[in-house]
Amino acid sequence: MLEEEHAYILEGALTLKLGARNYVMKAGDYVCFPAGQKVGHSLFNHTDAPCRYLIIGERNPNDVIVYPESGRVSVRLTGEGYSKAATMDYWEGIDASASDAKARTGLAQE
Repeated sequence: MLEEEHAYILEGALTLKLGARNYVMKAGDYVCFPAGQKVGHSLFNHTDAPCRYLIIGERNPNDVIVYPESGRVSVRLTGEGYSKAATMDYWEGIDASASDAKARTGLAQE
């Protein structure tokens, strides 16, 4: 969500899967995946020949990575992974009637 990535094909050919679409890329081709892009991307060699490519990006320690095909969500800051299907409302599981302020906030850490 926070990182921009770039791919440059050095040798051979591969297929870029970008969301539901596929694109064949060959030596000299370049693509940029902007931060916050709402579709997943992957590269795979669809040939029997070697393919070499360069990936350029950063390793933002606060990034959240969503893997659309598996439904996995990785939170780099905490080093944890989650299932996207396991979502909940903000106040779910919190007793809003409790008189203790800590109980109402769920002892949130910031």
